[in-house]
Amino acid sequence: MSFFGDIPHGKNDLPQLLAMKAPEFNIEDVDGAEYMLDHRMEGCFCFVCTKKIGSMENARALLREGDKNIRIISEICNVGPFRETIVGLCLQPVLTEYDKDYHILIQGIVDEDGNEMQPMEYCLHTRPKAGEEPRYEKRDQVTLKVAREGIVLLKNEKHVLPFAQEAKINVFGSGFAKFRIGASGAGRINPRYQIRLFEGIENYTSLKINPELRKFYAEATDTLPEEDVLKRAVDYADTAILALTRGTSENFDNLAFKGEFYLTDEEERLIEKVSRTFSHTVLLLNTGYPVDGRCVEKYGIDAVLWTGLCGMNGGRAVAEILAGTVNPSGKLPDTWSLTWEEIPSSRNFYQPETPQERISGGCEKYIDTLYEEGLYIGYRYFDTFKKKTAYSFGHGLSYTTFELSARDVKWSKPATLDEAAVQICVSVTNTGNRAGKEVVQLYAQLPEKKLEQPFRRLAGFAKTKLLQPGECQELKLTINGRELASFDVENASWICEEGEYRLFAGDSLENSVEVSCWQLDEEVTLYQSRNYMALPEEYELRILSKKQEEQTYPSGKNTRMTGLEGFSFQGKQVWKENESDVEVIANQNKERTDRKMITWDMVKADESLLGAFIGQLSTYDLARMAVCAKNGWGMDQKGEAGRIFVMEKYGTPEFVFADGNNGVNLNEKNIGFPCSVTVCATFNEELAYETGAAIADEAKEKEVNVILAPAANLHRNPLGGRNAEYFSEDPFLAGKMAGNHGKGLEDHGVASCMKHIVANNCESSRLRNDSIIDERTLRELYLKVFEEAFTVYKPASLMTAYNGVNGVFCAENGDMLQGIFEKEFGFDGFVMTDWTSSDTCDIVKAVDAGNGWITPGGMEDTQPMQIVKGVEDGKIDRKRLEKSVYRMFRTVLKFS
Repeated sequence: MSFFGDIPHGKNDLPQLLAMKAPEFNIEDVDGAEYMLDHRMEGCFCFVCTKKIGSMENARALLREGDKNIRIISEICNVGPFRETIVGLCLQPVLTEYDKDYHILIQGIVDEDGNEMQPMEYCLHTRPKAGEEPRYEKRDQVTLKVAREGIVLLKNEKHVLPFAQEAKINVFGSGFAKFRIGASGAGRINPRYQIRLFEGIENYTSLKINPELRKFYAEATDTLPEEDVLKRAVDYADTAILALTRGTSENFDNLAFKGEFYLTDEEERLIEKVSRTFSHTVLLLNTGYPVDGRCVEKYGIDAVLWTGLCGMNGGRAVAEILAGTVNPSGKLPDTWSLTWEEIPSSRNFYQPETPQERISGGCEKYIDTLYEEGLYIGYRYFDTFKKKTAYSFGHGLSYTTFELSARDVKWSKPATLDEAAVQICVSVTNTGNRAGKEVVQLYAQLPEKKLEQPFRRLAGFAKTKLLQPGECQELKLTINGRELASFDVENASWICEEGEYRLFAGDSLENSVEVSCWQLDEEVTLYQSRNYMALPEEYELRILSKKQEEQTYPSGKNTRMTGLEGFSFQGKQVWKENESDVEVIANQNKERTDRKMITWDMVKADESLLGAFIGQLSTYDLARMAVCAKNGWGMDQKGEAGRIFVMEKYGTPEFVFADGNNGVNLNEKNIGFPCSVTVCATFNEELAYETGAAIADEAKEKEVNVILAPAANLHRNPLGGRNAEYFSEDPFLAGKMAGNHGKGLEDHGVASCMKHIVANNCESSRLRNDSIIDERTLRELYLKVFEEAFTVYKPASLMTAYNGVNGVFCAENGDMLQGIFEKEFGFDGFVMTDWTSSDTCDIVKAVDAGNGWITPGGMEDTQPMQIVKGVEDGKIDRKRLEKSVYRMFRTVLKFS
């Protein structure tokens, strides 16, 4: 049966609207689930039209309560499985009361045959206000701790913050009513309760909000009030808080246009007027990515807080920092540039000509994306080329002051990547009058002989405990050879070059000072590798060099839609070229000693039987297990991303996978953490671990076995659509935080799936986007983040990215899976594709490369039979298929 059931939808039938979900609306959900399908669906309740829409010219929606017009999506939408049949009513924040019936009249929609729908009245009920539940208090407190430490104080002139007890404040901007707590898409959270910004100030501080402005900005507007309102506001208080907000989601990159990276004209006018009207102005930036902050200096704004997307307790955390009951200690995990265009990668980051031409991840055009900036992303560029920034990497202020003192620096020549190269003790003293935490950051400067180097790289960090005024803490940090090594492409090896190594320490990149220098008298090879995932020799990729900035600065002329039906060149893979690489597919399964069928219950009783259990399976059985069985994304379903196929004959169990970087992404309420970029801003590895642990406890309650997280890709460009789900522009920081997140999950009984390997750095046409990267950059940045995470913890599973790298889809890349992750990084778990990767990649090649679970699959046999045929034709080694299924069931044994 179709979605429309028995509803007539022939040429002469009238169109009808069918709700896409139950008649219930969450007024706290600013963006809504459909936002990831089309950003115009922000805050919408959506319907499917039973016929293709012909015209929305006369479409109207009227809220009966108050006779208020509701914006109805006026352009024909091109989203979701029904494509041109979606109708969205923009209800956030029009509906403002909890637990109430609202009645909406919808009319005027015309189908492609010229038939106009009958006027329709729809009753929608808003959800009751949810509150805290005592049984979850301990876990929910972790979300609050992360929010408190992840919010970053960017500026605080004249010590405007914190406000005094019972201070009066004026509020301006849409960010108060539309305060965002998370991203949309796979990283979406569905919290059991949330504390909004107005609520946080009113319930958790003594601050007094101007009631007239409170009512005015409850409508989520950025318009200026009338002059008489402003005059009364000046009489009320001399201080104003502006709150700006931005949404973000997977499936779309953000744009370098007004309303996303740049301010809208309305926001600009509001900021200018407010900052010139009031003696003190505080700006709250409620975003998941850096935005244009030039207005701060232009209009003399006194204080700035980057709230990030700070989870279910975010409104409370922001309020407590404004009131001074919490001292901010967050640090920026990304560089904030003055403009987007001055970022080198912007020349090679797809942007449309107009916002209306934004393309989705499912765009069917192939794109070449050249990484002409090479190693120079984020602070590596701005620090090396001495370019001014709005806020530097690692920047973050406090309400107190600290003094850092480095001593006992011990250098030694490392022989391996994991051997200590530097040990240092840093004393941190709170020299102010408030308790607070500080972050010590260590940066290394490497010698340049044959390899060009960025000026500095992050090589260590640590956060203090809460230090009382006058209290001191000594932090001991170790830097291993891995953090001082560079990849020598010519010799395919990780080396430390001969020359001077300098160490810088401070509370940010900008404030770091040299504390030690050491001479290495000869080049040291720390690890001998191979040239995996390399560009073909004939492909010329010019990359940025500080030695010839003008001649090598990225041009972007070859990053484009190619017009081809595939990648513009085919990459070469070397992982099968010698016996040492072939050995990794050797059969791990035990020889059968009899023909008695081994059931899953027998394997649970004696885990040594797992190999024999796998060995008895037919090729079809193996292929069927290597394809996801089903998901729970239907209207009335649980919301899980996938399930392993259940072999009833053998009694294999249900095994459930769910999205959830910052919660458990189900249709059932649960915990809601700040986004990963905000977690990363804590610079607190213990909190990253606690985040994973709390999510694992929630997942077990929901009978979820695997959380598809952490997502650890780098922020190559600030406008990447999934940057809020990812951690940082720096691979060391991102790797350590992601590794601890995954360890927290698995130590508490839920498998993790680290993703997306590798270079999934944009959403535009993500299934057909080829990341063209020089080998050294790939090793030192985009693979390095996963390598660093693996030094903390090796996850149970990995997810390959949609995109290609150097002419090979990641899902098909044996150089990456077998050569780098398995042989070099020591990964011994199982690998899955990202959902719908098979729309573009070849699943036979993917399975042969080591991809052991094809998603989203389905109960039909189409994909399993492709795998069977691949084995029969000799395109897939059955032993490799066995190994993949063996590793998957080893995970099932551990986590079911």
